[in-house]
Amino acid sequence: ARYALAAHKQGRYKDMYHMIFCGTTESVPSEKCKAYGALKSNEDLPLEYAKQLGLDMNKFIQDMESPAVSAQVKLEMNQFNNAGFPRKGVPKFLLQGKEVRWTSLMKSVEDELAKLK
Repeated sequence: ARYALAAHKQGRYKDMYHMIFCGTTESVPSEKCKAYGALKSNEDLPLEYAKQLGLDMNKFIQDMESPAVSAQVKLEMNQFNNAGFPRKGVPKFLLQGKEVRWTSLMKSVEDELAKLK
């Protein structure tokens, strides 16, 4: 989550999200997005993705470690824990405290980001 939020600070949330979950920024059917499994053996893989995306790495790392990003992750974890979702079936995605299905996640994220503009 911190990697994606840090990428968002440089306008690349969607690209980082796709890289983490699908291993590419290209459109891929959700059932083919399995790249996130590689994070188990290489949790720094998103740093490589950030370089591939051409992000300012100093800013990316600074944002990733920032109190604002940490607070956002903590807020979302608290929402998840307080909503009573079972741990089984993770990953689960929450948007504004509501569970969002994988297949509609990006549309929901884009809708919420549009509200912030």
